Amino acid sequence: MAAVVSTADDAGGDAGMATSGDILLDNKCELLSLAPEGCRKVLVLGMGGGCDVVVACALAEMMCDTGVLAEGAEIHFGNCVSPREMEGHPKVSAHIYGVPQHDRTLEAGTNTYGTTLTEQSLPAGPFVCRRDGAAGAEVDGDAGSGGGGGDGLVSPILCIVPSKSGSVEEVTRANSEALVPELQALGFDWVLGVDAGGDSLTGGIDFIEGGSPETGRDRQMLHVLTSLQGVHFTHAVIGPCCDGESEQVGQCGHCPCTVYAGLPAGPGPPPPSA
Repeated sequence: MAAVVSTADDAGGDAGMATSGDILLDNKCELLSLAPEGCRKVLVLGMGGGCDVVVACALAEMMCDTGVLAEGAEIHFGNCVSPREMEGHPKVSAHIYGVPQHDRTLEAGTNTYGTTLTEQSLPAGPFVCRRDGAAGAEVDGDAGSGGGGGDGLVSPILCIVPSKSGSVEEVTRANSEALVPELQALGFDWVLGVDAGGDSLTGGIDFIEGGSPETGRDRQMLHVLTSLQGVHFTHAVIGPCCDGESEQVGQCGHCPCTVYAGLPAGPGPPPPSA
């Protein structure tokens, strides 16, 4: 499975770009080696809803197994979804929620669209890195089963992206004003934004109501996450085109990946390639 990775530092400098083959099948997982030094609280965030959260959960757990973070580091995971009924979901802030249960069994054929059932089927986090001599890091079973982190935050978290209608400027302003301060307040050192498919580059098909690829949820979250201050941010596109919503996200050697030098320091992410 191929991936394109771009990184942006907290000073707003130019991002680097790296590509990796079989990134989720490699136990060493080159993507995770990009973890900034000294991180104690990490968020792996699915940028566009759906099964992005499954990838986010897998990468969060893998961070413990690879030993890229220090002992005691907390790795949260979550997803970004459109507005929906959130009754029964624990409220973290105005646009960030938890889920009412974890490890929920989903029967084959269950329609999860527009719900949080996928998130509820995942284990509770955060995963906490533990070291045992030469054995490396592993998941702390207690902390990963509902106890929450040191501040009581329990994964997966759900970021509600409130706006998708209006001009690009209006939508981007509304979503940034809603989510940037709330994510900042949670105190993450590193946010790894995960997009399975590439909608964060192309806009996918999620922008029809807004009329512009820039109003798509994945694209909007790229704007939000690159606006965080004092937080390391890494943007990873996993399995380009795997969700069937982007026919092409550029070319990168033999992989159908978008290639760009990095996220600009100024107005926001590069324009979509489709």
